[in-house]
Amino acid sequence: RAGMAGVVVRGDGSQAVPDAEAAGAALLGTDRDAAWHQVFQLLSSVVGAHGARTAPLGEDALPGDLFALANAVAAAVGGAIAVEDLGRQILAYSTVPGQVVDETRRQGILGRQVPGSPENDEDYRLLYASEGPLKLPGVMADELPRLATPVRAGGELLGSIWAVDTGSLAADAADALRQGASAAAMLLLRARAADELARHLSSDLLRRLLDGSIEPAAAAHR
Repeated sequence: RAGMAGVVVRGDGSQAVPDAEAAGAALLGTDRDAAWHQVFQLLSSVVGAHGARTAPLGEDALPGDLFALANAVAAAVGGAIAVEDLGRQILAYSTVPGQVVDETRRQGILGRQVPGSPENDEDYRLLYASEGPLKLPGVMADELPRLATPVRAGGELLGSIWAVDTGSLAADAADALRQGASAAAMLLLRARAADELARHLSSDLLRRLLDGSIEPAAAAHR
């Protein structure tokens, strides 16, 4: 019904064959312990999706789509949004005019890193153990509450999305945040797969340079 071209399942997907045939969708199986980002990278290489390379997630190269997503989720949720990786680095944040942020969010954006504290550690422990959006009180006296959700692809935890709760979030804010997490998972997987592909190509080029199978000038150009 969603119009997907294919479905990837872990382990034995034979029970889903009749449904896949009825829907006209491709059905692919993968090992139960396969990481989703590796599966995504393999599929991307097969269909040529890596031709339009996304910049790796780094200090000075963040995927623009992630900032666009943060703004879209902020508008739907009704609160300022931050997208984080597992290292609590702020990868993207919303810039919707008039949105309210507190000092903790400001410091996080300026330093591109969530300030550490024992209270924060506990919040992240609770969030990563949850299956969906979770309301969390402010850690400090002047800090606003948060509505947050983990970002997962299958069973793999990739990061989190945090909304500043000023008390006027949309009635369906939790659903909007959940949908945002699903979209963020795809963007994070795409960026990580592209980053891994770029590292693989660089490693291969270095190997060729060291064994003399490519000229230094050609390597520099590549």
